Amino acid sequence: MDKRIAMAVATGAVVALPLLAGCGASSAPEGGSAAPAASSAAAPSTTAAAPSASATASASATASASASPSSDPAAERKNADAAAEKFIRTALTIGYPDTSYSAYTKRVKPLMTSHAFASFKEEITADKGDKALKKLSGVHARTTPKIKSDKVTSISDTKAVVKISYQNQTQQKTGGDWKTVQTAAATTDNVKLVHDGDDWLVDDLG
Repeated sequence: MDKRIAMAVATGAVVALPLLAGCGASSAPEGGSAAPAASSAAAPSTTAAAPSASATASASATASASASPSSDPAAERKNADAAAEKFIRTALTIGYPDTSYSAYTKRVKPLMTSHAFASFKEEITADKGDKALKKLSGVHARTTPKIKSDKVTSISDTKAVVKISYQNQTQQKTGGDWKTVQTAAATTDNVKLVHDGDDWLVDDLG
């Protein structure tokens, strides 16, 4: 599994906190508690990031990652594309309201093959992940990806590759809204998936 995502939890705090400090965000924003709630966000990469639990849900509401197999090639392309996009949004979102690395891995695990998930967890310790998430949650901050484009470049009955371009955003929640502090340059990943039962699961990223 590509290290850019596996290392994102630790890297996210390093990237986001200096930016937020420059904006005067040294504590939880007005109207919010410094103690974050348990939730399901995802991890940012060193070059990109993703949406909150609610943002992820709404962004992928139109594309379920666990669609049933179909004899319709067009439908399968759509299913594979949806699974890849959901993974990028989930795996590249890190920060408030998540407070633990276990909460993060619990969200991404269902989207990956067992082999990919095992490789993914080897790249970062729970201790480092917990520290990064607590720092970001303490100032109601996160990194999250903005999807620019996505396209299925190859697909068969058992495998697929989806090319996704996105921009990482550093954000802070003020009141009920997310304020974007910085947007990184676009980056592109090739998400490799395998067909496992009714689902398309991420097996590698490059």
